[in-house]
Amino acid sequence: MTKRLGDVNGTAAKAAPEDKNIEERVEEHHPHLLEQVLFYVLSFVQHKPNVGETVLQKLLYFIDFDYYEKYEENLMGETYFRCEYGPMNRRLRPELRRLASRGLIKEEKCFYFDKLQTCYKVVSDARWDDLTPHHLAHIDDVLKRLSDYNARQISEFSHDDIPWKCTLPDKAISYELVFYREGRHSVKEYDDEL
Repeated sequence: MTKRLGDVNGTAAKAAPEDKNIEERVEEHHPHLLEQVLFYVLSFVQHKPNVGETVLQKLLYFIDFDYYEKYEENLMGETYFRCEYGPMNRRLRPELRRLASRGLIKEEKCFYFDKLQTCYKVVSDARWDDLTPHHLAHIDDVLKRLSDYNARQISEFSHDDIPWKCTLPDKAISYELVFYREGRHSVKEYDDEL
């Protein structure tokens, strides 16, 4: 059994094949949807004191990866990397800065218990016209399940997800790994009959 970096007990190696056997099917990247999903998510979480950049990163990861597991197609199709504190979209921070410079969101420093974090508030009429009711229902589901987690809780939850476990540090996480999820991370109803 091959043990992967970051995989303490070999669970990831048992659950998923070697990376060379995984066919990547990120068919479409929809960069314009990142802005719209951000507006929608921020409008939902902007008054939650637990949501800073760390929680926001993980929410976007689960929105994208859960959608791929359920529907086998990309919502945003963003690239997420395996970083020390969990999956990270390197386009998120520049996108947040861009939206702040345009006056569409406001960046604030706020405390959550004794931790200083960066929070974002929507300050203009945010639009998400390209998100269908189907997309919005999916995003709502992820937000209802995970938006009350604090940074430590959602990071731990992401570290227990097979796609993160099976990826080497600083490498892009394959969407295909969602099909090896088990238990509380799996969001798709699978037919057990063969």
